[in-house]
Amino acid sequence: IQSEIDTCNRYAFVQNVTIPGCESKLITNYYCQGFCNSFVWPNTGMDLTFVKSCLPDQKETKFIKLKCPGRRKGYKLKALFYVKTCKC
Repeated sequence: IQSEIDTCNRYAFVQNVTIPGCESKLITNYYCQGFCNSFVWPNTGMDLTFVKSCLPDQKETKFIKLKCPGRRKGYKLKALFYVKTCKC
């Protein structure tokens, strides 16, 4: 159930990606924040509870390449959860 009062948005933040022994890297990632309509219908024989949350709808794993001077390849990949869209 989608409500007129649902607001769930994606917001940017700067994330510091680190691996011990490697140079850190700042990237832009996203998080979800908002208000989603929820309700409870009590005393109906069986209480009906409907709870929604503002959560990632589309997401992907991104691999960030960090320079690691002491490693044989000279780099290491770190997998990160990346939010593309948010939804109630």
